[in-house]
Amino acid sequence: MPQDNLKEKLRQKIKHRIYFYRLRLHCILPIIPHPSRERALGHSRRDKDVENTETRPQDGEEATLQCVWAVDFYTPSSIPMLRKRLEKLSLGKKEIFSDFDPTEWLTGMREASGPTGWASLGAIKRRGDKRHWTRAKVGPLPDLADHASLSLLHISPSVTALIVRFNLTQKRSTRFMDILSKDHDLLFKSYGRAYSVLGPEEQKRQAIIQERRSLRLEIAEWFKDNVPGILSASDPKRLPMCELLMIDHNPELPRSKIDDMLEIEMKFEWGQSTQWPGVGFLWPLNRELRDSFHGALVADRKPLSVLDTKIYGSDPDRYPDVFDNEMNDFVVKWGLLSVVREMAARLSRLRDAELGLRRRNASAALSLLRKMTLESADVASMAHDFARLNEEKRRKGDNTFLVKSHREGEEDTDLVQWLNDTIAQRARELGRQDTSLKTLAMQSGNLLVAAQNLNLQRWVGWLTIAAVVLAVVSAIDPAEKLWKKLEPAFKTEAVEGVKPKTTPVPIKPPPSTQPQK
Repeated sequence: MPQDNLKEKLRQKIKHRIYFYRLRLHCILPIIPHPSRERALGHSRRDKDVENTETRPQDGEEATLQCVWAVDFYTPSSIPMLRKRLEKLSLGKKEIFSDFDPTEWLTGMREASGPTGWASLGAIKRRGDKRHWTRAKVGPLPDLADHASLSLLHISPSVTALIVRFNLTQKRSTRFMDILSKDHDLLFKSYGRAYSVLGPEEQKRQAIIQERRSLRLEIAEWFKDNVPGILSASDPKRLPMCELLMIDHNPELPRSKIDDMLEIEMKFEWGQSTQWPGVGFLWPLNRELRDSFHGALVADRKPLSVLDTKIYGSDPDRYPDVFDNEMNDFVVKWGLLSVVREMAARLSRLRDAELGLRRRNASAALSLLRKMTLESADVASMAHDFARLNEEKRRKGDNTFLVKSHREGEEDTDLVQWLNDTIAQRARELGRQDTSLKTLAMQSGNLLVAAQNLNLQRWVGWLTIAAVVLAVVSAIDPAEKLWKKLEPAFKTEAVEGVKPKTTPVPIKPPPSTQPQK
């Protein structure tokens, strides 16, 4: 018996040593399989078929991504660029708008300093599109979009918003269904010594996240290339977007995991619409999805079918037009929150970097201060306008989303009003931050001027010494030349008998010769 235990220990030790060497070879050459690969896949293989079945859409179950709303904002310093870009897209010419010019309308609204205003810029379509649209122009579109509708919203004299609704192509609209319908095998991923096994559910979830991230980046690149604003020009990931996701369920069958896979909850505990039945606005549910989308408008077709939508035609995908007007206003409010965050982040970066004036020459520092002055003017005007958003009165009939309270006795929260209050509060903080940054910039500018004055005085002192030395050196040579010219004249006077002036010497009288008495 002790001999058997000894053999077993020796066998386990040899097995562990072999495993250790195989693991080291795998870390050196990843092409060599991980020693735990087969064992890990064997444990997870029994759950593979179950996960594929649970995450596969059932009969009558469908999820289509019909459109994506995106918004960017323009300040007084970027309005001239917006006008030029709209004219380049042929969206600001009177050949498209027979009744008015959008650029002139924008100028008039900004000069009037009146209430908010809205104007349609028409649509951008692809070349060869035979559909008849009023105010449609052939122009650049991302690959994901079949066409795009553009609108301008004048918020205040300091801020203008451009909302673009990208209607997706059939291929991209059903991309989620393609991902969910495809069966996946187990995927073994090695991280050196560590490893993980991804089942079909996790692989589909990651594919949906990647699809949403791809949509965001394509739309952000379109804004950056054609009509760059505050957000798309700085960080495309901060561009506010909202997707319209239509869900169909078969009431006769139990629901699959499609809601969980798409990171949505059909209970709509966050942002249930008071105007559209079965529609809710969802926030990003986890940190990873913040790079994928900012918000989603999720609609269940069955309860939504009670609405009378005949005025929008018989097209089954007419819901983007049904939601468009109300969603334009809501997406702007949703996006203003990102604008305030972006401006606060800019000020924080400048403050933390000591305004970037350290170890810079005067020319670069002045250029930076000039840029900061322009941005500060935009920030100050926006902070003043945004701080008054919570004073805006909600009209009856406006679409809103109610956030249900989980605390007993508390009323549901109006999401739009919450956005207004949050934006106003953060705008006031932004104004205080901008004021403190201006004070810091003024002090830094004074220190920069003082440093330049000290450098100037130091250089003036060295230049004065150099000038004195140069004056002395330059005076020696003319003096030598003058002496050489005067020296012959002195020699000539001595030769002609001119006696030099000498001091007379007194002559003593000779001694007396008379005898002395």
